[in-house]
Amino acid sequence: MKITLERVNDNYHFELKNERGHIINVDNRAEFGGDDLGASPMELLLMGVAGCSDVNTYPGKLKLILCGFHEATMMCQAAYQIINPGKKYVMKYTTVSGVDGFDGTRKEAPKAVVKSIV
Repeated sequence: MKITLERVNDNYHFELKNERGHIINVDNRAEFGGDDLGASPMELLLMGVAGCSDVNTYPGKLKLILCGFHEATMMCQAAYQIINPGKKYVMKYTTVSGVDGFDGTRKEAPKAVVKSIV
């Protein structure tokens, strides 16, 4: 699978194109410096996750939304290799390494949980 990215203008408008010729416009809203000619990067990411999920329902149906998040993770890893050729990608899990909260404090899983994961 090959995706090309081409800058369309000096603001924030890009075109993504796959090998089959399908084009997706990526841009930001005007208040964020774009021209609103396409989905924002975050909107595009969320659309991709939703597209990888399975929203059909029927009795006994398994919910597969996690599959979409896995696909997004795989996409990010592949993009990292394209942007940083030859550089090693180190995967970090917030359940193990923690995450900084909006209030500035560090949120970490209890040590017992971390030991059970690692």
